[in-house]
Amino acid sequence: MRFVWPPDGFFVERDLPKLQHVPLLLDAGSFPLEANRYVIERCLGEWAPDMDEDDDPTVLTLKSRANLATRLCAFFFWLDQKDQRDWRRLDYSDLLGYQLGLQLGTANASARPLKEASVNAYVDEACGFLNWAAVRGLRGRFKVPRRRKRIASASRGAHAHSHKGRVVSTRQGALQVHDFEPDILPTAAKIERWMGVMRKRHPIKALEFELMVRTGCRISEAHHLRLACFPRRENQWTDPWRKQGWVPVLLRYGVKGPKVSPSSDLSTRSRTIQVPIDLAERIEHYLSFVRPNLLARYHRGGRKDEARTDRLWLGESTYQPVAYSTLYKAWTTCPHCPDHWHPHAARHYFSVEQIVESTRNFLALNGLQEGLAGSGVGWLHGLMAGQVRLILSPLLGHVDDKTSERYLRAARARLLGEFGHPLIRWNQIIDADLEEPSHG
Repeated sequence: MRFVWPPDGFFVERDLPKLQHVPLLLDAGSFPLEANRYVIERCLGEWAPDMDEDDDPTVLTLKSRANLATRLCAFFFWLDQKDQRDWRRLDYSDLLGYQLGLQLGTANASARPLKEASVNAYVDEACGFLNWAAVRGLRGRFKVPRRRKRIASASRGAHAHSHKGRVVSTRQGALQVHDFEPDILPTAAKIERWMGVMRKRHPIKALEFELMVRTGCRISEAHHLRLACFPRRENQWTDPWRKQGWVPVLLRYGVKGPKVSPSSDLSTRSRTIQVPIDLAERIEHYLSFVRPNLLARYHRGGRKDEARTDRLWLGESTYQPVAYSTLYKAWTTCPHCPDHWHPHAARHYFSVEQIVESTRNFLALNGLQEGLAGSGVGWLHGLMAGQVRLILSPLLGHVDDKTSERYLRAARARLLGEFGHPLIRWNQIIDADLEEPSHG
């Protein structure tokens, strides 16, 4: 099974515009009716797992629709293997075999083993389809065993019961997802060495990559920046910006979440990132001199009447916006690229550095570096959680603090390494007191 997008205007001409951006599933030339009904209802927000009658529909973005179709194609690929399984007769225990196949790479057409988070998403989608089919009367009841567990909150919220955390429901048998290992993040020296080579080989991409590393924006958000999103120096830069050391840049395109339409990059919500003033100066130079030059080279001869792109970043050789695959290849194949260093790792690096720097500044401002020695690790964790809630979450665009809090362990280890573990420091103080000679 595979999926295709409808031809441009196909459903619009048939007075069904809502289906224009819904992927179509095809199986050896046939049209699997039930699978496509499920895709339509999911894409248009008419049905979702655990959706109540009073819930507002959540219309999926174009990328989410493609991911949904990919996951469903993998499920039907597994069904069509030699056993010829019938989805109308499957129970949850059968899906654990599908889960194992995804881990081993035998349950999808690519034959690649999937990571834990992807495996869970694929199995959850299969559960969603079978549950939908049961609700629509296309098969018998389908029950997914679930368990409830309490997740401790690290945000130390102001609510009286915030210390109790929150209760979540998880699918039994789901794989444990291991968060990124902060210890594998490269050092600042390694990143600067890599960036130095990048500036020589791909100077424009180096600017875009530096923007990601120093602001924590996603690759989609950086790459889809428009000219109108970046304030120009001659009429918008103000003295307060120079004093604070950064320029506010509004992200509106490529932001994760709902879009104004499925095929648009314009998000329904936006956020502001803080571009350091030295980087903003170099981007301004690119906008004033380099970019106009590149556009002039492209719009020569037969292209002079073509519409000019409003995208901020252009390729050094194509003079037009480049593909994500080109960016990823330039990033990872550049000499001196550290191990495990990829575009999204830059977001991890920024997050840890931001927590460490803001916490270090808070300790210095209040003269608490020495006081850290007598405090518990929990106090330090709570302090950093406050920095996450006030500073990091708005910069990263995280709706849930839990997404940002996974960086706390790395930041805490960094600070404890700098100031010394409180218990170790306390023991050193006690030992020093015991070693002092007695008087009298």
